[in-house]
Amino acid sequence: MAYQIETRKAGRLLTCDACGAEVGVSCFDHPRAGVSTMTVRPGEWTPEGIGADNMFTTRASAEQAITQLCALGDEWARAEYRVTEMPAGCSCGEWSGEACAWSGPASATVEIEFMPAHLRSTHEAARNVGVYPHNGAVRCYVSRDCALEMLESDGEWCHVVGPVAQAEVLALLAGRMRERLDAAQGAGEGA
Repeated sequence: MAYQIETRKAGRLLTCDACGAEVGVSCFDHPRAGVSTMTVRPGEWTPEGIGADNMFTTRASAEQAITQLCALGDEWARAEYRVTEMPAGCSCGEWSGEACAWSGPASATVEIEFMPAHLRSTHEAARNVGVYPHNGAVRCYVSRDCALEMLESDGEWCHVVGPVAQAEVLALLAGRMRERLDAAQGAGEGA
């Protein structure tokens, strides 16, 4: 999972004395043109302006970075900050050669380890010796649907990393198999 810091700095809203709206060009045509009210309003949340290294693997490391930003003083200390989960894409293209268009929260992805096709013959010749990363296997985060596809079509060379995710994906895989069995039985009864 990846996290980023977003900030919002206070914006200023100038209000027209004549019409009471936010000051615009048309306000200067009013007979009583002038600006006497200024209110401070929160700006929009954005990751812009934080810096190029605005990606953290844990929420705690992102919160620690916020503490360091506030220590810079001045404008940095007056800004508001929050930690958000970064949207993730599916990395199934590392396995299939063509990425899907899935995008969503990182929490909806599954970490998969697979052996690239070009390394499988040497891996078999060595009697499957070695462990990740020294054996040439690749790990990537993919959507649950792509994880199921990978396990169904290439299960000998793919597996889910992590016991919780593994249990979830295996339950989904069992559900898919049950649906196919039910569909096959339904087709057999209709014949």
